[in-house]
Amino acid sequence: MSNLGIRPHGGTKSRKMPNRQRKRTKERKPSRAPTGPAQRFRCADPANFPSLRGVGRPSTMSLFRMAKQSERSGYPVIVPDDQERTMTTEPCSPAVLLGRLRECDRLLPRPGTIRSPTLPTVPWAEFCDPAGPWLARCVEEWQERGEFRHRRAGIVLVAFRFGWLACCATVPEYHLGAPLPALDDLRVAITTEGRLSGLRPTGELDESSSQLWWHQLRRAFEPLAEGLHALGGPAPESPEYWGNPVGSIGTVLWRLQRSGLPGDAIATARELRAATGRERLLDIAPERDPWPRRTTCCQWWRKPGSGYCEECVLWNSPNRRASSAVTR
Repeated sequence: MSNLGIRPHGGTKSRKMPNRQRKRTKERKPSRAPTGPAQRFRCADPANFPSLRGVGRPSTMSLFRMAKQSERSGYPVIVPDDQERTMTTEPCSPAVLLGRLRECDRLLPRPGTIRSPTLPTVPWAEFCDPAGPWLARCVEEWQERGEFRHRRAGIVLVAFRFGWLACCATVPEYHLGAPLPALDDLRVAITTEGRLSGLRPTGELDESSSQLWWHQLRRAFEPLAEGLHALGGPAPESPEYWGNPVGSIGTVLWRLQRSGLPGDAIATARELRAATGRERLLDIAPERDPWPRRTTCCQWWRKPGSGYCEECVLWNSPNRRASSAVTR
């Protein structure tokens, strides 16, 4: 006991500790962060977090700064609920949120995953121009890779590729409560073969809602559908195109749920599906595994020797093989 500098009850006084040792063993009183319904954010000192002032969600860079400040101060910083929606994932600290987004980068082809700094990037509007060099070459790349005899397959797969990448880049942020990447000034990376390799969003949105999420994705997808139609594909409003971004909502969230990430993935899928106004393009059945199922086909099954997507509309096709699931 005496070595610890503690005076036992009813005992003799122990020897004094050096001041430095006393300070080290002194317990710190726990501080209480401000709470209550009027508090939109909870943190040690809101003045230390300028990004928390005003309306809107903190940017990704602000999340990095907030996480470091939280580690230094010992106070938790809670990312706020969006005022326009009921969150399907509980709010968490910036450090935890960043960790979850990094896990999404590991699971999905996202801007943080497919960096490819050596690949050329072009503005999205330029890519979608049917008279330009990119879109037609991208269709041909799919045709060559899939060995397709049916030209529509390559055209629809271009729509599939963008719909898949766009959902991978935005749906996890919406589900987890992070700032949504902005697609207005989008740039895309293209391989030397002409394949659409990755998306390069150039900013973030200040607000988040399912309607806003779909509004920007729809605006990005429309010129692609029009360009593919000009190259001989289906009409711009064809479900063969739009079934790709809508169907990818369920696939992205199913993979997040399967990996153990938190939140009600099915509730988020229903919310985003409703925002599209094209609910019939994605079937959701919670008792089924996988619970999402597309109602249109991406056409990859046409490649000789290929398989079917796990959530494929052809799930009950008599030609489907038991081990035919493919990974995007």
